[in-house]
Amino acid sequence: MTPSQTAGRLTAALATITAVWHLTLDPPRLVQGAGGGRAGKPESKLPIDVNAYEARADAARLLGSWCETVADERAVCPRDLGDGSVPHLAAWLGEHVDWLAEHEDVGPAAAVELDEVAARLDRVAHPDRPDAVYIGRCPVGLDVGTPCEARLYWPRGAETITCPRCGVTDGVRGWAARMGTYTDAHLTAVQLATYLSHRFERVIDHDLVRRWASRGVLTRAGHDERRRPVYDVAAAVTACTAHLQTSQRPPRQLAAAVGGTRDHPRVGPSV
Repeated sequence: MTPSQTAGRLTAALATITAVWHLTLDPPRLVQGAGGGRAGKPESKLPIDVNAYEARADAARLLGSWCETVADERAVCPRDLGDGSVPHLAAWLGEHVDWLAEHEDVGPAAAVELDEVAARLDRVAHPDRPDAVYIGRCPVGLDVGTPCEARLYWPRGAETITCPRCGVTDGVRGWAARMGTYTDAHLTAVQLATYLSHRFERVIDHDLVRRWASRGVLTRAGHDERRRPVYDVAAAVTACTAHLQTSQRPPRQLAAAVGGTRDHPRVGPSV
């Protein structure tokens, strides 16, 4: 991860945390419909939403820890923290993004951890997000060294994808061209889902890839440096081609037809 990529990812994560924080204070919760899908109406509220509570607590702990680390390393007093709330902590840390990005011993780690927290809070705030697949980071600005780095999601059936941060809109082919294509022989489930979605212009999510692996359609080809299972790209292309050729259902129903789920991937730091 280059310093500019680290800075972009940190900025995007802090912006997401700030944007969705108020939505996690009383997050919407949905009940299951009769057919197993979501019925779309709030369930009876319990005294506390444990998942939301834990997500907020983790966010506060992590931001506080990184603010303390920056303050100690830079020998500065963490002023302007307001009431010490997560939005105030995020705003203060945002002033030190460039410093973090230039320090390879702490910057990338901060980007990964804060990105994970941002993704978790976003899931709490938007449990009813339409089916979508994560396709990668927005590369707009990469040519001048300051990529946007916001997460891009492709809703099932949508013809275009709009970056939530910089506002650029393009079709899946356009985004694929902007990002380039994967050339690695082995990819993680999330990376492989992104590659297959680009290649076949269909929403292929990571749960479908893992289901193929559990059924023996794909075989693990080892692990990456973070000990995550990786799969052979050529074998995955063959498996996906076979399923597309045998499926008579419309593209939107593809994932369900071959055992996929509605959950979209949110492991941004790992892509």
